[in-house]
Amino acid sequence: MARCVIFMEGSRHTDNGDLRIGFGQLLRQAGLRQQPLIVMCDDTANAIRKFEQETDKSHSAFERILLLVDLDGPSASRTAWLAAKKLTSHADHIFFMVQKMEAWFLAQPKLLADFYKPKLTHALPRTAPEQVLHPDRELEKCTKGHEKKGSYHKTKHGARLLADSHLPTLQATFPDVARLLAAL
Repeated sequence: MARCVIFMEGSRHTDNGDLRIGFGQLLRQAGLRQQPLIVMCDDTANAIRKFEQETDKSHSAFERILLLVDLDGPSASRTAWLAAKKLTSHADHIFFMVQKMEAWFLAQPKLLADFYKPKLTHALPRTAPEQVLHPDRELEKCTKGHEKKGSYHKTKHGARLLADSHLPTLQATFPDVARLLAAL
């Protein structure tokens, strides 16, 4: 049994791709002695509910219980988000994808160029990835009409892009990725 569980916002359905496997392959780059159990929870509310249920247990099977969700806002909104969800006391166990998972991909132009060969249909934004308000929409726009893969699809392409992502780049770019790896 895994000593750590991560409840994540993201599709549990594997029809178009498996985000859980993509995240798992990304985390393998960390060289952990034991991989965490990854539980996909579809949406933020479900992920929070499962995280709270596990943290409320008097005898959880896990030493560490973590939550990874989209912040859907700039890093500065972290404190307000935690307060609004009544999760301030769990702040050390909650990690955010700023703004969304797609910001991670935008931070890796080579990853996107390799994935969408022969080339992206439209240019990537020049704004820093964590500053892009809707990275999912931006990625869809950049790949719109791609002749081989079509426009970006959150599950189908997201799972593969996660698996191929460069963890050290994400650690250096996004403080919550570094925090998450330290917690593991």
